[in-house]
Amino acid sequence: MISKKISIAVAICLAILLATVVAYVYIQMSNAQKNNETFTFSWEGDYVSPWHDWIDNRTIEERFGVTTFWMNVTFERINETNLVITVKMNDLVKGGSLGIVFDENQNGEIDEGDEGLKYGTILFSTVSSNGTFYTAQRVFLGPFRNGQRFFESFAFCIIQDIHTVDFDPDLGYTWTIPVRFRNLYSEFHVPNCTEVELIKDLIHVEYEFAVAVEFRFGMGLIE
Repeated sequence: MISKKISIAVAICLAILLATVVAYVYIQMSNAQKNNETFTFSWEGDYVSPWHDWIDNRTIEERFGVTTFWMNVTFERINETNLVITVKMNDLVKGGSLGIVFDENQNGEIDEGDEGLKYGTILFSTVSSNGTFYTAQRVFLGPFRNGQRFFESFAFCIIQDIHTVDFDPDLGYTWTIPVRFRNLYSEFHVPNCTEVELIKDLIHVEYEFAVAVEFRFGMGLIE
């Protein structure tokens, strides 16, 4: 009888232990999943940006050489203080400028006037070599017009070599941008840059004044 009770007790302990292990593995898997999130957006080829149609009324297909333009934005947490944003897009015609704005004033919204960075490339050629500068420029969001908004004003300062851009003629462009959770702009040592902490999961992403999206990428990535 005692032996049977012992067997039951051992079985219960093993069951509890197994449940604990399973729960631990589940939690670890859940945490791992929070370290990487991808968001996909697409626009049909006949789409024309309503914000800039009076400046450039070309369709998506005319601008980027595709019948459907897509943009994948991946957020990957690297460590306790750093995030990497990878933006892939099937622009097969021209590598334009990519802009990112966070919740600069930390009020839980993306607002007109919030500060961000416009990432781009500058090709150069000399007698002895050819190359590329990877540049970023401080920018400020404009107001909503026809349901969209883009950068409207720019600060006169250029920051070099904080991102990379790769081009595949069959697939398009891949932008890789490192981001710190704290002091987003101070690390660039640019005069008059505001020290901003990344405490909200709000982001505005725009490309070549043609497409723009605003969304939440998940607090789990920055908490």
